[in-house]
Amino acid sequence: MAATLISSTFDDEEASRRVFERIRELHGAALLNLTGLVWIFVAKDGHLDLTTAPHDPVAPESERDAASFAQILGSLLTTPLAGAAVGGTVEAIVDRIAEDDDTPERRLRKQVAGILSPGKCAVVAYASQVAEAVVRSELADDAPELVVWQIDDAAANELAADAGVES
Repeated sequence: MAATLISSTFDDEEASRRVFERIRELHGAALLNLTGLVWIFVAKDGHLDLTTAPHDPVAPESERDAASFAQILGSLLTTPLAGAAVGGTVEAIVDRIAEDDDTPERRLRKQVAGILSPGKCAVVAYASQVAEAVVRSELADDAPELVVWQIDDAAANELAADAGVES
């Protein structure tokens, strides 16, 4: 079953919180099946504030998808941010990592590296069975630049394997 990564970056904390809650509601309305959902605020100094949505015990859970999402979050949260004490830019670091290997997993990690920015909020969801047109419509007012990536099986399998989960 194909997975989908949904993200948006915000200047407005209230709008980001509304999108976070609305994605939970869309899951409850069976318009997507959430594996994971996080709200992240990145302070100008690089400090992170993170809120996760509780897992719905009724929703089917794929070990591969949970491991893939964990790997994506790990990549996001451990990549030095522009302006952080480590120095450099997110793009330069991700380019250096990605130049060694052009696998679907590496391309995905490179794409998601730009989600977090100092002084901004982000909402990141990993789901399956996404009614994309409806989701985009429901979130359009607060997240007009919503990004939706289809995660192909090869990338999801590689990410899960990195976490020790074989598909």
